[in-house]
Amino acid sequence: MTRKLTNNEYAQPVVPVDGDGNIINGAVPANTVATGNVTALDVTASPHTTPTAGSFVPITLPSGAGTTALQITGTWAGQLEFEGSVDLVNYVSVQASNGTATVNAVASAGAMNSIFVLPGAGYRVIRVRASAWTSGTAVITFVASVGTSASIQTGALPAGTNAIGTVTTTPAAGATLTLHTSAARTADGTGTGVATNGAAHIVVLDITNKATDSNDTLDVYVDALIGTLWTNVIHFAQALGNGTDAERQVAVLCPSGGTAPVDCSADAAVNTVRGWGAGSQLRARWVIVDGGSDADQTFTFSVLAYAI
Repeated sequence: MTRKLTNNEYAQPVVPVDGDGNIINGAVPANTVATGNVTALDVTASPHTTPTAGSFVPITLPSGAGTTALQITGTWAGQLEFEGSVDLVNYVSVQASNGTATVNAVASAGAMNSIFVLPGAGYRVIRVRASAWTSGTAVITFVASVGTSASIQTGALPAGTNAIGTVTTTPAAGATLTLHTSAARTADGTGTGVATNGAAHIVVLDITNKATDSNDTLDVYVDALIGTLWTNVIHFAQALGNGTDAERQVAVLCPSGGTAPVDCSADAAVNTVRGWGAGSQLRARWVIVDGGSDADQTFTFSVLAYAI
């Protein structure tokens, strides 16, 4: 449907832009393609401004280029470097990804004939150059596209966290956190914190041996790291030294929904669970008292937390 403009209305100009917001004069440019073969070793000195004939294939990037695709085929043995330049004199390594690996160079054709993606924004030229060569022909095809530049992760995530910035993973249901490995204890102690990422957990205290006197006692606690402060969230029922050896206690930490304010300046009362207290980490802690002052107190126990 069309409508005639009134005296107070004016047609507005349309300004085409590329994926990076650059104004395009005319139609969006087509992809730029460059092809060639690498058959020889580059023997020039650094910065390799003009490599040996047959040792490189370049592509001159169009204005607004964001991503460059590179395909390597053929039968060859050597090493190909991915390089880029702004001043057309000095070249630096350019990260490339084939979906399974991020590399600066390919060392052998058998494993690395593939399609790679390189970030092209800001470069005037990207090239492949043979820094080592044994034999064969590497067939090179470049395609440069106008648009947003590719982003490539250049390193592994930190071990054990699987986190980028503030994004974290939640333990899978059934995943086990060992807060205290089964062992005989005769004195107070505190375990090492274990990351939970805020997930709900069933926490299990298993006591397998109690010795010796009725007034020897074991109190087991579970603390949660909330911010930078450890806060007690579970205080299991107290165990006596002359009690039945085998005893299991179970508590649930489920940080969903709100709760009334709780004074956490002290440990929870015995046999108490502050169910909201998952925190970023959990740890076990225990207090052992020798009621008879004869130094014969010992308790064997473990504390495990299961994600739910």
